[in-house]
This record gives sequence, structure tokens and C-alpha cells, in this order.
Amino acid sequence: MFDWERRTQIVVLVLLGALVFGIGYKYAKVTAVPVVEISAENTQEQEGKDEIFVHVTGAVEKPGVYVFESGARVNDAVARAVPLSEADLNLMNLAAVLEDGKRIEVPVKRQADGRQGKPLSSSAQDNVPANGGKININTASAAELDTLPGIGPAYAERIIQYREKQGGFSSIEELQDVSGIGPNTYERIKDLVCIY
Repeated sequence: MFDWERRTQIVVLVLLGALVFGIGYKYAKVTAVPVVEISAENTQEQEGKDEIFVHVTGAVEKPGVYVFESGARVNDAVARAVPLSEADLNLMNLAAVLEDGKRIEVPVKRQADGRQGKPLSSSAQDNVPANGGKININTASAAELDTLPGIGPAYAERIIQYREKQGGFSSIEELQDVSGIGPNTYERIKDLVCIY
């Protein structure tokens, strides 16, 4: 009699274990997270979105359009374009994060007489001043900026504060980011200024 009870107990335990295992298996199958395959095409599309294009010009050996990964800095772009010895990198914010579609102009150092220098060039334009007599918004004093139409002492100070905060202007269009300089003022002065 004891043996029969022992056998019954074992059978019941085995059946109970099988039942618990079966229920657990079914539950796991129902709640399993589907596996999503990432194809190489999807990965390339995502990587393509992280690329940015910038145009580097000015006092560099290799001006042109360069491609960088998102998060690259102005310093990366300038280094790839190889700055000339005349380049004045102190007028630039080399730590700024690159923005897609932006133009980065590398300025030229001032000469001893205070005039803006020019990049090396073998063209016939060597005798023409690099800035064409324009006011350099990256180096001009408040008095010089005040001579521009529509720019009084207050706006001149704002331009200087902006360039000091930003590490210099990377394009003339950036003048529109200065508080108070709207499209009309910009149109009046854009041909009278330069950034190198």
C-alpha cells in the first residue's frame, strides 16, 4: 500500500511538473519580444543622416566642401582645409560645432600697418587688397563699424559683443544674428563688409 502511494505521488508530481512546464512555455512564447533585423541599408541611411557638409574658404590651401560626422568642430574643418601661414585662427571660434550647410571663412592676419593681409595667390589679383577696401567685421573697431549705413554706436557695440561671444563671424550673413540688424540693414551693408 505504501509503495502504491509512493508511485502515485511520483506520477502526480511528474504530471504536475509537465503541466507547469507547458504553461510556462506557452506564456514565454506569447510574451516573447519580436526580433527586428537591421539591414545594412537601414544602417547606411541612419549614418547618412549624421553627415554634415561645410564649405571652407579663405586663407586655406584646399578650399572646398567637406563632409564630417555630426558633432565635428570648426577646428576639424579648418585642419582638413590646411590653413595658410597668413591665417588668423585667433579670430575664429575653433571649438564651435559645425552646422550642416554653413560656410566657414578663414580670416587673414592683419599687417603691421593695421591693414588686413591677403592669402597667397598666383593670380593677377595679387595687387588688389584682399578685403577690397571693405570693413572687416571680425576686427573693426566700434568707430569703424559706426561708419556703415544704419549702424550707429549701439549696433557697433552689439556687433563687437556678438563676435567676442561667438569667437568671430564665420560668414557675413551671420550679421543678421546680431540683435537689431534686420534684413533691410543687412542689405545696405552686406557689400561694404568682409570677414577677412
